[in-house]
Amino acid sequence: MIRKARVDDTAADKLAASTEAEEFISFDMDGGDDGEEEEIILPPSKSPTPPPPPPSLPAPPAPPPSLPAAAVFREPPTAPRHDQVSNGHFNASAASTAPSNPASNRPVLPPKPVVADDALGSRKRTVDDQIKPPTYGPLRKMNKMPVGGDILPEWQVTRHEDPTPWIKADHSKSSDISVWLHKEVVDFYEMVRPREFEHAMRSRLVEKLRRALRTSRNYRDHDLEPFGSFMSGLYLPTADMDLVVCAKRWINGGPSEFFGMKPLRNFGKFLSSCRISNYSTMEFIGHAKVPLVKYIDTQTGLRVDISFDRLDGPQAIKTFAAWKEQYPAMPILVTMIKHFLVMRGLNEPVNGGIGSFTVTCMVVSMLQLMPQVQSRNLVPEHHLGEMLMEFFDLYGNRFDYTNTAIRLNPPGYMHKTKVPDVVYKNRDRLSVIDPNNPANDISGGSSNAGRILGEFRYAYQRLQKRMAELSQLGSRASQPTSILEAIYAGNYSSFRNQRAHLRRLHDQ
Repeated sequence: MIRKARVDDTAADKLAASTEAEEFISFDMDGGDDGEEEEIILPPSKSPTPPPPPPSLPAPPAPPPSLPAAAVFREPPTAPRHDQVSNGHFNASAASTAPSNPASNRPVLPPKPVVADDALGSRKRTVDDQIKPPTYGPLRKMNKMPVGGDILPEWQVTRHEDPTPWIKADHSKSSDISVWLHKEVVDFYEMVRPREFEHAMRSRLVEKLRRALRTSRNYRDHDLEPFGSFMSGLYLPTADMDLVVCAKRWINGGPSEFFGMKPLRNFGKFLSSCRISNYSTMEFIGHAKVPLVKYIDTQTGLRVDISFDRLDGPQAIKTFAAWKEQYPAMPILVTMIKHFLVMRGLNEPVNGGIGSFTVTCMVVSMLQLMPQVQSRNLVPEHHLGEMLMEFFDLYGNRFDYTNTAIRLNPPGYMHKTKVPDVVYKNRDRLSVIDPNNPANDISGGSSNAGRILGEFRYAYQRLQKRMAELSQLGSRASQPTSILEAIYAGNYSSFRNQRAHLRRLHDQ
């Protein structure tokens, strides 16, 4: 796997001379003798030359008004030399140390593909048609007990469903197993990435609630803003919508009115009166750090989480937009990791899992601290399979989560005993310092961290084994076959059904 390598002085000089040099900030390496912070570094490489500084965050852009272009890259990654892969096992340190031309490695984005889903049907609907949303059962009651990490029943392979629907092309004749894996990651992302009609229908859901608030007697002075995966464009087809309602009185410094169960239930009754959702299917979480109203949208069948009087979600959108500009591979890797967790029920902080922003921060931290990436000797967009393997290896095998906190601004690791403004009551949890608020640990609820990182370790082992098997088979492998099947095989009918429903609503 990709190890923490040092780059030589020549490469560093070239980097410093580039026209983008002013956009970089340095690691917080000036610990000196003051003893204020203790840096934890992954096993050092042979060269004493320090890594080049990582890029700084550009000025935060406005939330994207539309979906980003599909991150499918025309040029495949350069195949590693024979000494870089052995029996399907990556030696990405060797694959990443040879300098490459950054200009030639720049990703080229093709035009957006035309969406054509045969399963959606073509009959034109009329205004009199009542299109019922797909049924996934009632909202799950919030289970605060850690989950085991096994594939959830609804995601287990079934007899009549294709367990690998992203496989549309045969990549077995790729020049190398790493190229095969890269292409398959691209195929998977292309399958699950948001379509324009999905974005349009989710936007309508937001506007419908916003109009209801503006015309209501009790909530006309409240603002509604979406955040989370919808605004970042990283949502899966059945993903929840994250919304926040803020009273203007609270924005202006007044107290929040959403404490306890009564105001949450009143808001639920408001939703029911507007026929936005059925009150009997709602769930109210009042006695928590973040009070929530959870409901199922009547029209779309999408699940919605509404929080109240908080601004950290919208602030994170700007941070994400800056990271996406720096690291085009980041959205693809985050999507892959998110779905891996969703299939195993490890994505809910309420039961000790980790949410989207924590996953995003973990991916960004990995990219920030990889000298090969910062020196432009490795372009992550051209090595998506290796980056996925690096993530599973780093956090599954090498990261000491009991003692180490992840810091993104400035990039680095800190010993938990040296983190200012954060008191750790439990050391057995991940710690990711909020890049927008150093006093906030965004993964403080990850009581199931040991299980999550264990699943990452298992995923790394399964993928290595699968690649070794397919490397031995070569062209004798049954075609088309899959590497990702080892950890992503499942029942994807919910994705197909939800998309079909939103497409019919959009086209009626």
